[in-house]
Amino acid sequence: VRSIKAEESRRAHRKDWEGRKGLPTVEVVYEEMESVGGIVSPDWDHVLIAGVQEGRAVVVSLFLGEPDDEEEEEEDLEGTHEPEEESNATIFFDLSSLLPAETSPKVGGMAQDENSNVYVAVANHGVVILSKDKEHVGTINLEDELTDLAFGEDGFLYVLSQTKLMRVKVNCKGMKQQHDMFKKK
Repeated sequence: VRSIKAEESRRAHRKDWEGRKGLPTVEVVYEEMESVGGIVSPDWDHVLIAGVQEGRAVVVSLFLGEPDDEEEEEEDLEGTHEPEEESNATIFFDLSSLLPAETSPKVGGMAQDENSNVYVAVANHGVVILSKDKEHVGTINLEDELTDLAFGEDGFLYVLSQTKLMRVKVNCKGMKQQHDMFKKK
């Protein structure tokens, strides 16, 4: 990756915004937990967010699709908890069910592999692997303050803690993410 000078970066970003009036409006989509990681699911109608909600480590599925699509999507998500009033969020998986009861949970970043399995960094526990069917597939045990993770193109899953970068050889690739999350009509 070529490094660029700060002024070159500023010029490039300024060019992106030329002719626009002000900065874009930021919309808060979900704020019911301390979110520390998130990924977009393959159908582009949901975002998975990992964090702590009401003292429990959870992965939440947040519906972002068109309101017309929500009825169809609810049928596909059978077995999840009903969303709270005026919320498009459901519990995808309760990570606290895998942790000792006295644990004060901390959840880091997330990644998704080519088979739609979700990898969640859980501090002082390891990397929890969940299937797209919301089942616990396994855990890569790492007793560190995990903060983030990502798939490399070299066949490794890279895991970041507060003090070190680690890698684990895996038999799958990371999911290729779409660059533009807006649906093309």
